[in-house]
Amino acid sequence: MILKTKTGWGLLFLVLMTGCEDVFEKNISSEQVILLTPPDSLVSTIVLQNFWWKEVPDADFYKLQIASPSFIHIRQLIADTTLYGNKFNCSLLPGTYEWRVKAANFGYETPFTINRLIIDSTSDISHQP
Repeated sequence: MILKTKTGWGLLFLVLMTGCEDVFEKNISSEQVILLTPPDSLVSTIVLQNFWWKEVPDADFYKLQIASPSFIHIRQLIADTTLYGNKFNCSLLPGTYEWRVKAANFGYETPFTINRLIIDSTSDISHQP
């Protein structure tokens, strides 16, 4: 729309929020990722672990990290990946791990949610997939 003012011609751009909803990202920074499996402090003899969490509304992707033995005392970073779904499979050697996930879109991100996991070093591997 062009308006005539006392000082001359000017342009006025009107942005209708209903038509531009896709341009603006939802602020998800106060949301929390709910980790489903493996549950916190699980002790397992299964080396192939399925990591799974609830999807966060308005998230476009997730950042997953797995460290050993913990994120405070990292000896090894096993995974540091961006995923567009809410599942990840990974084989882990016996040991202690922490895994964490945060959700993000192209404007905001949630804090990480962390779980601990122990892969037991038992010699019985008869139940491995």
